Amino acid sequence: MSRREFWQRVLTLVVLYLIASLFWVPYYQNGMAMTLFADRSTKAYAWLRPEIYIMFNAAFILLFTPLLLTVFHRWREKGHEPSTPVKILLGLVFMGLSMLIMAWASLAGGDADVPVMSPLWLIATYVVITIAEILVSPMGQSYVAKVAPPQIQGLMFGGWYGATAVGALSSGLFGRFYEQTAHHSYFLMLAVVSLLAAVLLALFMKNLKQFAH
Repeated sequence: MSRREFWQRVLTLVVLYLIASLFWVPYYQNGMAMTLFADRSTKAYAWLRPEIYIMFNAAFILLFTPLLLTVFHRWREKGHEPSTPVKILLGLVFMGLSMLIMAWASLAGGDADVPVMSPLWLIATYVVITIAEILVSPMGQSYVAKVAPPQIQGLMFGGWYGATAVGALSSGLFGRFYEQTAHHSYFLMLAVVSLLAAVLLALFMKNLKQFAH
């Protein structure tokens, strides 16, 4: 590997880290704004309390991961499987869609902080969030494994987890606005963050695909 290619690979991963950190800002709202929405705006049942909703993400990961892997396998056999960067792009789009669902739920009555909303709003959001996570998290790690120069592969994996930490921190800092703005505006801002990340990744797609294989 030439010195030039070495630094091209490193720069490509750094850009991916910056984009991925934006993904985690809305993702980690599942333990904050979405839990508050469950507590204040959603009907409560004996079997479905606000603190229970977060388990849907883990349950849907177990359910959807084999299904998505099967779909990708069939696409691969037909020669139509999208590249890893394209899968990550789709994950960013799905995350934006999940926040749009929450914005819609807020406009439909959630803004009032009165427990009248159906649990299906949150459950549907968790379905989309989980698909987004499956497309971004393992695919991102797979991409790092392919692209990172072998002599600093461990360091570059640390960069991926560092980006996750930055996104989680940013998510917490952003959370203060849930009390200060209308909920639909809050979730729309998160949707914009996700879709902005998708646009940035699309603009950088040629560089990402250069090392995808």
